[in-house]
Amino acid sequence: MARNDGVLAAHRFGLGPTATEVADMEDDPQGWLLAQLDGSPALPPALAAMPPVSENVVDWWSAVIISVAELVRRIRTEYAQLWYREARARIEVGITTEQPFRERLVWFWGNHFTCSGAKAVAIGMAGGHERESIRPHVTGKFKDMLFAAVSHPGMLFYLDNYRSMGSNSVSGGYQNRGLNENLAREVMELHTLGVGAGYSQNDVREFAKMLTGWTFAYRDQENPGEFWFRMGSHEPGPKTVLGKTYEEAGVEEALAILELLAAHPATARHVAFKMARHFIADDPPPAVVDRLAQVFLDTDGDLKEVTRALVQSPEAWDPTLSKLKNPQEYVVAVRRALGHAGDLDDLMQSLSSFGHSPFMASSPAGWPDVEEAWINPDTALRRARFSRHAVSQVSGSLEPLALAEATLGDRATPEMLAMIGSTDARQGRALLLASPVYQRR
Repeated sequence: MARNDGVLAAHRFGLGPTATEVADMEDDPQGWLLAQLDGSPALPPALAAMPPVSENVVDWWSAVIISVAELVRRIRTEYAQLWYREARARIEVGITTEQPFRERLVWFWGNHFTCSGAKAVAIGMAGGHERESIRPHVTGKFKDMLFAAVSHPGMLFYLDNYRSMGSNSVSGGYQNRGLNENLAREVMELHTLGVGAGYSQNDVREFAKMLTGWTFAYRDQENPGEFWFRMGSHEPGPKTVLGKTYEEAGVEEALAILELLAAHPATARHVAFKMARHFIADDPPPAVVDRLAQVFLDTDGDLKEVTRALVQSPEAWDPTLSKLKNPQEYVVAVRRALGHAGDLDDLMQSLSSFGHSPFMASSPAGWPDVEEAWINPDTALRRARFSRHAVSQVSGSLEPLALAEATLGDRATPEMLAMIGSTDARQGRALLLASPVYQRR
């Protein structure tokens, strides 16, 4: 049973097992998962080589000063190349990491707080947003991640808050700009309370007023390219959100609301539902959602403890493979099984063909986390082609039957084993990795 649970742990909680990963769990898959929640691992080398987002912000502003045409040129060249390097490095880390559960948590929370390069203004900042504001907090307090994600220049650009001004502010009186509600709306709807939590459009608007002035520092200011509160753009006066009135307090106004939202019972339930849906089933067991929400509230949003409760939930170990791997999960799982990253540029092209390039979600809601979003008439064919191509790039991998034993255990049926064992090694590996059971977690 422990080996079967190890296979389940590697697929459901990790990023797909390597040829030795299940054996390395030493019959304690829960312990293997929980150990990855401890400590603060150093940034993987592929990501440590990336420049801070503040550099891109400063360069962006320099381009704006020159001309719109110059900004467009840089977006299409230097900034697009920066996105590509970030995305490529993220996939490389997924394939090579020895802490795949922790890495999956980064993917999950990065999607929860989506900052997407699909919006040209943020293309050079999207990957760095996850690296700088999400990755350090996946086992910390939710409120710390919330503040880091919302105040990060990548998010301020992506949701247009960097240019939001109060109509009664000093700057709003002479610049042709107004209030932008995007960030306030998405924080409430997507990042914290969730849809149907009882807040109103007026709450969104008042919160947006509190967020005016949340922007970035110019080149001649302290910490250029990083978060900066510009009082001259801030809407003065009291604001009322969720029935509570806040007196004028500058940057502290929005901080107070973020603190309130982070501790709200609706946020606890929203986060719990999304975690259970991601790791267990598209329609998660209500008991798990209730359990995780309560731990969230009892621990002041301690994500390490919420994640621990998830791992220790009996429902999380149901052997039914309820989740379909999305394209990023699938291609990384295939490469991990083969024990070779292969040609990463080629892999990025494959992800593009799947319509699932990193940091390119089409909306602030992020990539969908339900099976129906990734099922279409040519899904099976595309995945079969990818598995054949991936196998053709690797030599020296395990023989098909040994690979099936290492990565699927008893999930490989006798019929499946007979099929992959009746052909040559390369074809057998491709059939294994394209099999329906391998595509699920």
